[in-house]
Parts: sequence; C-alpha cells; structure tokens
Amino acid sequence: MTDFRAIGMDAATAARLRTAGLDDAGNAVVARDSGGPCRFTLSDHPAGSAMRLLSWAVPRPAGVYALASPIFLSATGGAAWDAPGVVPPVVAARQVALRAYDAAGMMVYAANRLVLDGGHGDVIRSLLDQHEVAFLNCHTALAGCYLCRFERV
Repeated sequence: MTDFRAIGMDAATAARLRTAGLDDAGNAVVARDSGGPCRFTLSDHPAGSAMRLLSWAVPRPAGVYALASPIFLSATGGAAWDAPGVVPPVVAARQVALRAYDAAGMMVYAANRLVLDGGHGDVIRSLLDQHEVAFLNCHTALAGCYLCRFERV
C-alpha cells in the first residue's frame, strides 16, 4: 500500500496569518482562547490556548474546486507537522470526509470517502493507491472545515 504524508499550512502562510488583521476573504481575524485544531501543527491545542479563527484560501486544488475554509491557527506557533505515514491528531480524533483529486485538480468523485469509525490511515492509503488520485483534502465530516492534505510519499 502507498504511504502518505499529511500536509498542513506552510510556515510562511502561518506567519502571515498570525499577524494579519484580515483573513484571505477580507474578514477580521478573530482572536480566541478556546484552543482548537491548528492547521499548521495539525494537533489539537487545549482550551485556554490562544488561537486565531479565520478563513483560509486552501492552496490546492485551484480552479473550479478551489475553496476557502474556516480554520483555527495557533497564535503562538509550534512545529509544523512532519511525520510521514502517521495520521495527525486533528484527523485521527475526528470523523472526516476525504475528497479525492487528480493531478489537474479535478475531483475524482468515485474515490471520495467518509471515515467515521477509525481506520483513517488504511482508507488514506487505499485511496492514494488509485492511480488517478493525486491527493486528498481532508475535511471535518459534519462542518466541512478543511483539516489538511494527504499526498503520496
């Protein structure tokens, strides 16, 4: 089976959005001490942690499937997620929707999956085993908020 890497927000974008007054959609960035799932560290920060709530223009795909999503971002930084073959905590702890895309950024409808009861890594590997699937965007199953992207290692 194909191994994968979870890709969160890049460091330059995280630094920009930590200091921005407006998000990618032109909304005021909201400061919260709620904790939450950071899209840079791909880990859950406990209640009381300084977070920023904002709309982020997700980098892939571009074109007709491009999207902006509400996200939480740790206000204080932390290390970027980098653990190939490991499902990050923000995904493993949640029911998720995996949206599959080909190399041109077009959705591969038949490969989209809901992961509701665990086994996230096995589902991710099986989808990336499909030659037409270039990457997966992972969203919360109910609210649809973007969590991260999965690509082959």
